[in-house]
Amino acid sequence: MSVILDERSLEQELQDCSEKLEYLQDSVSDTVLLNRLKRERPLHPTLLLWRFMTAATGLLTLATLATLALPILSTQVAQQIAILEGQFGYSLPLLLTIHGVSALMMALGARQLASLRGASSPPLPHELSKQTQLFGDIIRLKTVMEVRKRTARTATPAPTRQRIA
Repeated sequence: MSVILDERSLEQELQDCSEKLEYLQDSVSDTVLLNRLKRERPLHPTLLLWRFMTAATGLLTLATLATLALPILSTQVAQQIAILEGQFGYSLPLLLTIHGVSALMMALGARQLASLRGASSPPLPHELSKQTQLFGDIIRLKTVMEVRKRTARTATPAPTRQRIA
């Protein structure tokens, strides 16, 4: 911080520090929020649900691709898939795709819930150091402003009188 000479630059610097602090608190990304939650509680239920649903989406996608590709390679597999489709009444790749999309939606919802929960977690060390620095600057600038107002209201105090013993 530079040496401040006049009241306007002092107010401007205080406003700048306040805006930086507000921006720092408002512009936290989802990734940072998730990292906050992972640091606070690595086995939080929303994180576990997010991981599980992401894995389920991947497995259902692979199963869908397998049910589309395997009948081309083997007639026995094609017959077994046809039997299953006859029992279900729907195409097996269609069912797997619907379940995969549902798992994807649940994974996205769980991620959003985890990031919302991460907003109430304590900040990470690098965030905390920046916030502490800005809080300190704001307090210092407000103190300088108060001291200037106090000294501007009163005249210079009279020198102390010598006591006669």
